[in-house]
Amino acid sequence: LPAEVQDFVSRGTISMGHARSLLSLKDPKKQINLSERIVNEDLSVREVEQIVSGDKSNVDPVKSPMGIKLTPKLIKSPQILDMEDGLRRAVGTKVSIMERNGKGKITIEFSNNAQFEGIVAKLNSLTNLHVR
Repeated sequence: LPAEVQDFVSRGTISMGHARSLLSLKDPKKQINLSERIVNEDLSVREVEQIVSGDKSNVDPVKSPMGIKLTPKLIKSPQILDMEDGLRRAVGTKVSIMERNGKGKITIEFSNNAQFEGIVAKLNSLTNLHVR
């Protein structure tokens, strides 16, 4: 994979599943473009697989293999992406920020109870909230 894509993976911006799907594309420019779409549109691995398989069959890459148009998601500003990256580094897991018109939500992912408790401990150390 191109260095730009490898950087997304190492920063946790895209998952290994996303990266595996990107390997199906032989053109490095297409890999970079799709990795940027993954970040900007918060595409799932399944959506990326559909786009990649659509690309192989010379179907419009915005559509799935069944011809269903994939709904574009909000494009995140560089500031939001930087905030996500900073929070990801602070808590040690994937963080997603969805913002629109001054409102939004922050999603912090965890895979088990121990990781969840670690995230809560890190957040408590940053604040004096002491969430239980």
